[in-house]
Amino acid sequence: MLHIIGMIFKIIGLILAGILGLLVLLILVVLFLPIRYEITASFPGRPADARAKVKFSWLCHLISGRLSYEKGEVRWRLRAFWKKYGVESSEKEAVEGKKNAHKKQIEKKPQKRIEDKSKAEDKTRSEEEQKENRKKTEDAAKEEKTRHTADPKALERKNRHDAASKSEASDKDESPKRERKSFFIRLKEKINTFFGKLKYTFRQICDKIGVLKKKKEAFSEYLEDEAHRSAFARMCKELVWVRRFLKPKKLRMDIRFGLGDPYRTGQALAALSMIYPFVGEYIVVEPDFEEKVLEGELYVKGGMHLFHMAMLFIKLVIDRNVRTLFKDTRKLLGI
Repeated sequence: MLHIIGMIFKIIGLILAGILGLLVLLILVVLFLPIRYEITASFPGRPADARAKVKFSWLCHLISGRLSYEKGEVRWRLRAFWKKYGVESSEKEAVEGKKNAHKKQIEKKPQKRIEDKSKAEDKTRSEEEQKENRKKTEDAAKEEKTRHTADPKALERKNRHDAASKSEASDKDESPKRERKSFFIRLKEKINTFFGKLKYTFRQICDKIGVLKKKKEAFSEYLEDEAHRSAFARMCKELVWVRRFLKPKKLRMDIRFGLGDPYRTGQALAALSMIYPFVGEYIVVEPDFEEKVLEGELYVKGGMHLFHMAMLFIKLVIDRNVRTLFKDTRKLLGI
């Protein structure tokens, strides 16, 4: 009996060990298999004529995708194991569009005939209804005339009722004239409302200034804290460590650009200069401060491992100063 129970436990242990081994293998595959990417772009002269293509693959092409931009159109395709998503090629779209247009034209022809018949019937019906309404109004007017001529008392009652309604209308017209305020009272009310609005806006400005002062003091304390400074230094150090592994294997960039405005072109050049210390030997950028132009080529190819990103995350989470930095940042921003 004990021998049988021991065999059952042994089989269960082997099954659990196999499941655990498969999980460990899956985690290692996800962490150490690289995400490969390739970016190509060409700029013939105008931003509208730019062409770009992005490809990526992961897990031995089990997960892959493609994104392309050409002539103002964006097309994308994504494959996850055996399922495919995205927009197909333009040729298939054109063929399907022609088929759908032909079907719509065939369907519209009988519909137009039916609509024309229904419109003609509606017109005849509306004309008949208008004629009947006219006859009814004429008959009603004739009946009223005959009643008034036959009964003089009814005529007197009607005249009295009309005179009373006219007197009431004249009283209503005269009542607002009597209740009109004088010029000085209206001027006084306008001045009071103006100063009330001015006082309200001044209070709002004072409240905003007070809030800004409090935020400024809190922000200065946030920057001057020693724990925050050490956390910033640790984050910069770790980012420099990760940069070596995120650097692409192949990089070639030769671009001549201009935004038509010297100020905006200078801003774009300043933004590009931030990445120049890392990849400056592979890129050539020529700014044009007079014309609006975009010429050149771009080619990037490389890969990145999730292992390095996971290590970066673990190192930052273990650091106590980094945790306090994130907590204080959420409090400061009110998140």
